[in-house]
Amino acid sequence: MKKSTTPKKENKSTNVEKVNLSKYADRLKDVSISEKKKKDRKYKYPEGYTEIDINSEKGKKFRNSLRNQIKRFANNIFVYTKQNDAKKLKEEISLFNAFYKLNYLLNDYSVSSITQTKNESKEKDISFMLEIIKDLQK
Repeated sequence: MKKSTTPKKENKSTNVEKVNLSKYADRLKDVSISEKKKKDRKYKYPEGYTEIDINSEKGKKFRNSLRNQIKRFANNIFVYTKQNDAKKLKEEISLFNAFYKLNYLLNDYSVSSITQTKNESKEKDISFMLEIIKDLQK
């Protein structure tokens, strides 16, 4: 039987432990180092959500659900405003306010408290919806 002549791969963590990292210190002193910035959170995640949940598919589904609800609120508010149906509009705004306070950290009725979208159309819709809500709450 022939012995394998392929060299064994060393464990990479073992290699890192053997390297003298201080030799790089001089070269790194002029390099600006910054930690990865955490995204500002806009949402109040359900109790029990961990950082892993927030950054996983579970968190993505939760955020997508909130965005879809915002779209529905905007659509309903636009329809009731166009129909001049004050009673339904007032009810929808009341439901939106409860939803907004329950799910968003910042409740100042600004577009940035709800989204950071780069889509101008979506931003205009949200902005217009918030404008209607603010005007009717005066």
